[in-house]
Amino acid sequence: ERGMNRGTGVVVGITKSLALAEEPIRVRTSDGELVSSFATVEEAVAACPDGGAVLLAPGTRYESRVIVNNARSVTVIATADVGEALSPPDDQQAPPATLIHRTSTPYESVVEASGGARVSIVNVDILHSSKSVARNYAVLACEESRVSLTKSVVTSETGSGVGCEGGAISLDRVLVTNCSNHGALLQGGLEGDTWDDEQQSKPGSSISNSQFVSNGGDGVYFRDGAGCLLLKNVKTEKNAISGIHVGTGVVGGTAQVKVDNVASAGDRKGGVLIEATKGGMGRDAAEELAHTFSKDVQVVIT
Repeated sequence: ERGMNRGTGVVVGITKSLALAEEPIRVRTSDGELVSSFATVEEAVAACPDGGAVLLAPGTRYESRVIVNNARSVTVIATADVGEALSPPDDQQAPPATLIHRTSTPYESVVEASGGARVSIVNVDILHSSKSVARNYAVLACEESRVSLTKSVVTSETGSGVGCEGGAISLDRVLVTNCSNHGALLQGGLEGDTWDDEQQSKPGSSISNSQFVSNGGDGVYFRDGAGCLLLKNVKTEKNAISGIHVGTGVVGGTAQVKVDNVASAGDRKGGVLIEATKGGMGRDAAEELAHTFSKDVQVVIT
């Protein structure tokens, strides 16, 4: 059953028993106008205008995908509120909807953004299975695109939960659990980006108030020029490799990875693994980054 960890505000499981969607799916424009209803989530997302929202019924299961491949901003939200203005995510009390996509076709994610898309998923759990060797993600942000997840549970039965290949991801109050591979795999694109502390900008990806639990690889694997990463109030637990893995190609050290309260418990190869040599950031930069983690977190530098 899906619940809430009261200490962190993170959801802690996917509800196994949900009603299959029967009601039409509504789309709302950025100015609050409700437009035509659609039979499937794919149809609703395809018709959703820039800045609009696809409204899903709380507590309902949709065997469907969210694919945005052009420069639009689209929100998919489970809400009972269909008024002129959506309640902020913090005010959402409705139970989540669930998007499910199980297929034998390779390379199919449940949520995928490309072509400059900005996709926000709010109060929607995601369950994925697609038998492919590479590019196997429940959620994928491709080049120059961003996917934001808020109040979600993500599981991939065949791959990684959240993927970034040249794009960026933002996670807030997300549980990524029981994925066959990594909880999150962030790589490619945006190479050389660093934080601009004077402007307090946040390029790249951010993960806050979230957990990565019982995944088959790392909790979070960050590698190969994946821009910048902010980790704030993140917990990893019982992952098969490391909780946080900073791999080769991440050369910026603390200018590229910002850490604010990361906790680890029971990750098989330790809480944090930093690859400093052979294409990494170097020993000195790795030591500096290691010191930004709590003393309670085991950090291994290779």
